[in-house]
Amino acid sequence: MDKNGDGSISPEEFVFRKKANPKREERRQKRFNRFDADQNGLISQAEWNSKVEKKFAKMDINADGFITKEEWASHRQNRKKHRNAK
Repeated sequence: MDKNGDGSISPEEFVFRKKANPKREERRQKRFNRFDADQNGLISQAEWNSKVEKKFAKMDINADGFITKEEWASHRQNRKKHRNAK
């Protein structure tokens, strides 16, 4: 994602697909902002790692340091339910 190799991800680099519609772009911006903890317009390696580590911990239900197929499926199912509830 860090196309220019500067050690951080800009909003332009974060958008990895072609622009589709305003609602999708709004969701992408919100997602970017969740990663950009200090809100400086860039996602640092530390910000990225922090977010990914939190997500891993949430998915690793039994906290054994591994994500099983069952834990992965459970996470996907919960995300789907959450999306459909909106």
